[in-house]
Amino acid sequence: NSTSVPEPGVVLGLLGISTWMLKKSVRKQPLVEEREVA
Repeated sequence: NSTSVPEPGVVLGLLGISTWMLKKSVRKQPLVEEREVA
């Protein structure tokens, strides 16, 4: 079941990368658009 259920370390790594990508993309957008989304 190692293939169906990823390890905690892998999940945390993917979450960290996805979060970093989101923050990086948000920084490129104007603050007005960020406020509208939030």
